[in-house]
Amino acid sequence: MKFPTMKRAVFFALVAAFLAGCGDSTDLVPPAPNTVTPVQTRFAYVTNADDNTISAFTVGADGSLANNGAPVATGQGPRGLGVTPNSNFVYVVNQTDETVSGYRVNTDGTLTQNGPNVPTGNVPADLTVDPSGRFVYVANRGSDTLSAYAINANGVLVANGTFATGVEPFAPAVDPTGRFLFVTNQTDDTISSFTINQDGTLTPNGGPVATGSIPFVIKVDPSGRFAYAVNNAGGGSVSAYTISETGVLSPNGSIAAGNVATGLAIDPTGQFVYVSNALGDTVSAFTIQANGTLQANGPEIAAGDEPRSVTVDQTGRFVYVVNGTTNTATYFSIDADGTLTTNGSTGTTGNLPLQISTAL
Repeated sequence: MKFPTMKRAVFFALVAAFLAGCGDSTDLVPPAPNTVTPVQTRFAYVTNADDNTISAFTVGADGSLANNGAPVATGQGPRGLGVTPNSNFVYVVNQTDETVSGYRVNTDGTLTQNGPNVPTGNVPADLTVDPSGRFVYVANRGSDTLSAYAINANGVLVANGTFATGVEPFAPAVDPTGRFLFVTNQTDDTISSFTINQDGTLTPNGGPVATGSIPFVIKVDPSGRFAYAVNNAGGGSVSAYTISETGVLSPNGSIAAGNVATGLAIDPTGQFVYVSNALGDTVSAFTIQANGTLQANGPEIAAGDEPRSVTVDQTGRFVYVVNGTTNTATYFSIDADGTLTTNGSTGTTGNLPLQISTAL
């Protein structure tokens, strides 16, 4: 793989640790919120890259995290993780030994390994679980592919084909209908699109679509109409897209984020977007306008040192980031207008936490 030298300067500094360790929208009315079932988020999970573990937490009614047992072993170099929609299973992608680890979620939220680790392609970076809970997809940066897996009745992954992407795919995402998959390609500065077949295999869906410089994470909003990719270089930005009925992406403007933006999350009502800025030590907040463009929602708010990823809990009340330098999580309350109120550090992670996800 080759990188343009100057363009990738910031990228090397962060990802070396990460992988080793709009037009005028002021008059637009925000989209009507989607219905969100008022349920209590119960558990959270964090991958710890330097410890080769995953930490489990219970989530308090106030959003605070409490460590839930000792960290559980993963493969070598855990990065991305995903939880099935029914919260029965958790999957972790291990970059160093190029595998996926699967876990059963016990009734108390602790994890039990569920079957042997499953091989991936070269240098896997991240994964996603489809909304039906039947399939898992892994982006392989070293082999420019996606690995597809079917989830059997016991939660064990079964290989389901390998599919070509752009150069250095990083993070996949599936739309809420389970019909389309999108993946960021970091060297190409593009997104590849696929149709998901009934058996979980993939069919390319149109050509690549341009992003900003060094795209990290892509997410699809709950309506399935809009997608957002966070771009790491050039000061940090978010590229917005509309999604057609056939799953084709069309650029829909971009907006500045913070310094070295790496993570992105959308709240369950589809009204707000949050971005973690790893070298800015902040979180940026945005509102989603009626046409899918983004508008800044207040100033950046301080997080811990080097926030790597961000997630919104299923209730839509709390935002969490994990901080790679201090090995902590920071959590925020989401105010009615989508701005954030800092609640401080919560829970204790392992060394070099990279990704956090919550579960019911």
